[in-house]
Amino acid sequence: MSKNTSPQSRSTSGPRSSARGRGKVKAASPSAARVAKTVGEESKARRATGPVTWGSRLRRMFFVVAVPNLVAFFSLVVIALATVLLTTSPSAWLPTAIAQSWMVTNLAPVVAGGITISALPILPALILGWMLAGNVHRAIKDKVSINDLLALLGWVIVVPVILIGIAWFMLWDAAQVYDLSPPPLGPTIARALVLHLTALVIGMGPRLWRALAKRYKVSRAVVDGVVLAVQSLLALLAVAAVVLLALFIFNFDNQALVMDSYPHLAGLGLFSVIGLSLLYLPNILIAAVGVLLGSEFHIGDASVSLFSVHLVPLPPLPLLGVVPGTAAPWAIGLL
Repeated sequence: MSKNTSPQSRSTSGPRSSARGRGKVKAASPSAARVAKTVGEESKARRATGPVTWGSRLRRMFFVVAVPNLVAFFSLVVIALATVLLTTSPSAWLPTAIAQSWMVTNLAPVVAGGITISALPILPALILGWMLAGNVHRAIKDKVSINDLLALLGWVIVVPVILIGIAWFMLWDAAQVYDLSPPPLGPTIARALVLHLTALVIGMGPRLWRALAKRYKVSRAVVDGVVLAVQSLLALLAVAAVVLLALFIFNFDNQALVMDSYPHLAGLGLFSVIGLSLLYLPNILIAAVGVLLGSEFHIGDASVSLFSVHLVPLPPLPLLGVVPGTAAPWAIGLL
């Protein structure tokens, strides 16, 4: 019997070949299987999601801009309704109060009884801008495209124009009954756009602005210079806040005299006077920055600087009690 036909040779050669085959096959590791599964799921998710369309992009960016504006608008509605109810005013005043409040929030002047009030408190505008800038930053801080920014810019222009148009029409309609007038439409829209565009610029943040500067071959020093200017301005505001706090403490008697000028001030009236002072606090803070830099602060015919103070009867606002009667000789040291 030859070696090829021997049963022993077949039985011994078979297992050896199968053993060699088994030695060449390696089982997949559990970690590799998990990675492959994760990659497959992400690939399926990308295929299911598909490319972002302009419709979905516009919807997303619309809510980024509209939500802060609507929150501010309906907050004003609640405040106006509470004011009408607490003062037992006619309910017909409610639409006028809402429209006028929205105009003030967008820094539009108030025109009533032949008088134009353009020195408006900027705190409501700052709150609206802060909400919008925060919402923009949360929406684009992780990932954003140029098309996303274009859609966002479009809504930042369109949404305030629509809301200003509605409020302006409400005031125009109220002017047929009450002694008031809507502010000039063109400057009002311009102020609202400046407010919203500024909030957009702040909400985009320095990192995104540096990326855009790199993309469009703009020197990074431009963005760094703007960031440094903003930091310097914040430092000046902090110093001005310290100076105002000191004036508030040393001139507290003047503020008490202003409060005493109201014969019957209690309850809602007291709350209104204090609230109005708080609304004008950012205005006074900015004026203090200008005075510390050497300029003058004017209220009507009155002027205040580090070198001289010329006062006339001021509006009966407790906050204006911080204004000193004369300029101290050492005040120039604050320059």
